[in-house]
Amino acid sequence: MTTLIRNVKLLDEYGFGDKAVSVLVGDGRYKYVGEAEPRIKVDEIIDGKGNLLIPAFYNTHCHAAMTLFRGYGEDLPLDRWLNERIFPAEDRLTPKSVNVAAKLAIAEMISCGIVSFSDMYMFMDEVANSVLETGIKDNLSRSIVSFADRDDIAHDSRFLESVELVKNFDGAADGRLKIDMSLHAEYTNTEQMSRFISEYIKENNLGMQIHISETEKEHLECMARRGGRTPIEFFNDCGLFDTRTTAAHCVYVTDSDMEIIKEKNVSVAHNPVSNLKLGS
Repeated sequence: MTTLIRNVKLLDEYGFGDKAVSVLVGDGRYKYVGEAEPRIKVDEIIDGKGNLLIPAFYNTHCHAAMTLFRGYGEDLPLDRWLNERIFPAEDRLTPKSVNVAAKLAIAEMISCGIVSFSDMYMFMDEVANSVLETGIKDNLSRSIVSFADRDDIAHDSRFLESVELVKNFDGAADGRLKIDMSLHAEYTNTEQMSRFISEYIKENNLGMQIHISETEKEHLECMARRGGRTPIEFFNDCGLFDTRTTAAHCVYVTDSDMEIIKEKNVSVAHNPVSNLKLGS
């Protein structure tokens, strides 16, 4: 399938100034951009006159299937929102409900010009199948929580689900689907699990998605729990940032935290709407 877009404007940074250009797309790639129109047979022609062609948007942190919970648990701070409403509701999720909710989220993202999203949740094989069916791109991860040390940590069910996701879906659909690992947060994981996952992602060249310092309460309670270390300092000590990491929120971070983020090349997903909704 080849598509020619005629007479469309590009952002000035691409060097065409105020001139209209032609853009040729085929096999999922941009094939040509220029003032002259390519003289080849195409399957589709779009008149772009009066329109501006810009890069697509990327959603760098979400929980797609949580479209099911819109309007539920309103006007609560993060810890109450999670513990009183969301965690109990999530216990009742099914693979089918996650599949349907993910498709709703994907449809909304595509309609807003979003071509790729980073997602951490549960029943992620269902989300992966939704991604393959709809044509969007995704960095997908199964969120891991742990509350007690254990001798058989390598047999943790959530970890094993993550391993299966990597095995079955990483690089699928010509690379549209990438699988990361995910620790939910500092307050939902042990140091043992944090260090174990850090080693695993380094050994297997995988990325990490994680919530960090989303609220002041989380930040201060971590310091009390981890010998004065902030969440950023704690996870840095665990070796988590030795591979590519997307850290969601980072609302409360210190100057030294920001130095670690810079040194380790951690990508921060700011999530301003989420932070405003929960009063973070």
